[in-house]
Amino acid sequence: MTDHLLSMQNKLMSLQCIVNLTDDTHDVETWYDQIKAWKSLNKIDNKEEFFEFCLLKIQGLGAKKLKELVTVNEENVTVYPTLEQMKSTLFKTYGLEEEPEDIMSKMKMLKLAEKEDLKSFNRKYYRLFSKLPEDAKKFISYQDYANAIENRIDAWQAVSLHGKDSLDKIMALAEKAEVVSDRKKELMRTRRSNPSTSTTTNFNKSLNKLNNTNNISDKQKVNNSTQLSGDSKAKQNKVFTCLFCNEVGHKKYHCPKYIQYERLQYQALLNEKKKQEEEENDQEEDHLNC
Repeated sequence: MTDHLLSMQNKLMSLQCIVNLTDDTHDVETWYDQIKAWKSLNKIDNKEEFFEFCLLKIQGLGAKKLKELVTVNEENVTVYPTLEQMKSTLFKTYGLEEEPEDIMSKMKMLKLAEKEDLKSFNRKYYRLFSKLPEDAKKFISYQDYANAIENRIDAWQAVSLHGKDSLDKIMALAEKAEVVSDRKKELMRTRRSNPSTSTTTNFNKSLNKLNNTNNISDKQKVNNSTQLSGDSKAKQNKVFTCLFCNEVGHKKYHCPKYIQYERLQYQALLNEKKKQEEEENDQEEDHLNC
């Protein structure tokens, strides 16, 4: 079997994993994501070849409408539609197209759930964003995205302070902040469950020194050992009092009121920056008018 035939066979086999589109079942979003990933995986650059592969997964009216997109230019060269054009046509064909106002409203209402994976949420959020026409995308700001992920304080802070960029870049920024936050939490859990060797060593040295003191009787040694054990248990059973709200049962870092306070502080900072920018713009306009 030649290399070309082997490559073609592999492409057809992997194509079986992609959903089919029919007049009855047409999950265009899933088809689009899968066929896009499949194209990248198989490194297909030939537009005609890619178009023919796409048609293998589409039957009925959808396939008919896509074939109508194929044209011949003035130089008598056949022009095949892009993947984005095919997606748009399929949405119209199956009556799945949404108005920009409806999409933007849906995006502004979208919120990251407490235990939801941030990357999965970002894919869902960006999928809605990609449906918008280019002139409507400017109405979705980084602050809209920040509001959608506000219950992840580290990711929210990163986007709120440094997020004046394209949506895909601020999403990457949020995901990076989430990874750093998870690593910090894991490190704290590890330290709590595995005390450092140096701390244990120092404790043992102090205990040996205490036991080797000539002026302490055997009875005193037992009492000292018992006292040390009691102190360790007392530390383990210690009830924390929050230094922010003065409530018992948690530390300041985990205090929901403190997290809300930080969020308000950052929001106030953003509002102040926005106000300064508006005042500077007004001054520039006044100067131009003069």
